[in-house]
Amino acid sequence: MSPLAAPDWEQERLMVVGAHAFDAEVMAGGAVASCTANGGAAAIVHMTLGELGSSTLSPHEYGAQKRLEATRAGILLKSQVRLLDYRDAFIPDGDDAAVAVNELIREWRPTTVVTHWKGSPHKDHVRTHHAVVQGVFYAGLKHLDDMPPSHQVRTVLFAENWEDAGGFEPDLFCDISSAHDVWMQALSCYEIGREHSPGFPYRDYYECLARLRGCLAGVEYAEAFMMPKPDVMRLLGLSGGLLIP
Repeated sequence: MSPLAAPDWEQERLMVVGAHAFDAEVMAGGAVASCTANGGAAAIVHMTLGELGSSTLSPHEYGAQKRLEATRAGILLKSQVRLLDYRDAFIPDGDDAAVAVNELIREWRPTTVVTHWKGSPHKDHVRTHHAVVQGVFYAGLKHLDDMPPSHQVRTVLFAENWEDAGGFEPDLFCDISSAHDVWMQALSCYEIGREHSPGFPYRDYYECLARLRGCLAGVEYAEAFMMPKPDVMRLLGLSGGLLIP
């Protein structure tokens, strides 16, 4: 049984990094809402807008729609929203994305960073995972040229996503019961997050998943996270506190 997180949200600065606008909200939107509702601060980072995801709109049209949807979701979640403006399906595999994440971490100085697990057939998800892990490492280095002061992230967590299920084994449950309604409203800001949306039923899937994780954790709704392995924790200098005071 994975432990149930009991974070001191007032001391938390939570950053969630998703490959496409909507990924961060479905993976950890409940944690974001819980954090900001209880005195903490949160930032949602979208590596891309996911502008290639519509079968009826052009990438320009759908990108504009997703940008507006992401802004509205951030307002409901009381979270900052940052966009790195990489092209959907073309997040670079190398230092460029990692350096960009590192710069955001140095600027915003989160205590906890959440992102995708690497067990995915989706290239953008895998590259976001690696960019965040490497970006956390870079952010902790004191002597990078032309950079803001270094920042040591306390906690890195990998979130649950239906496309990243390969090898995902949850270590930690976060109770989002009190934030459930706000989370659902934030998902509904996106066309693909509304009830009866065409294609994959994202809203139904993630709400049911949160209920399932809540059953295992002994609460109404929960989000599940995976901790880095010990060798990665040592490399990144993580304390192992992982949201639990």
